[in-house]
Amino acid sequence: MALYELFSHPTERRYRAGLCSKAAFFLLVITGLTYIPPLLVAFRSHGFWLKQSSYEEQPTVHFKHEVLFVALLSSTPGRYLSWSTFPTFNQLQGQNLRIPLVTVGGFYILSKAEFFIDFSECIVHFPINNLP
Repeated sequence: MALYELFSHPTERRYRAGLCSKAAFFLLVITGLTYIPPLLVAFRSHGFWLKQSSYEEQPTVHFKHEVLFVALLSSTPGRYLSWSTFPTFNQLQGQNLRIPLVTVGGFYILSKAEFFIDFSECIVHFPINNLP
């Protein structure tokens, strides 16, 4: 046998409190915490309404005084000049080895109380007498 619902009445309860109660203060704090912290995070991260951004970094440049130099004189095999700071490589070059005059200089700039190399300059002068 099936049962049919003949009448129903929903129960409705209302809780009320004054503006100076703990419940009203709690509701005000929760509402404030919903909106204010996300705005503070967005503002402090400098990403809110960001239209354009750039970032620059000064690189650290160090010359390790290790050079391998090969100058091709023509497309013919064996027509080149070479020099290196590696003694073993220089021994293998034979008549193609030329000992150059090397001048290395770095120019420094003062940036935020630290010295950084702005650019490095390497000048190599090769003797070309008696080319192979």
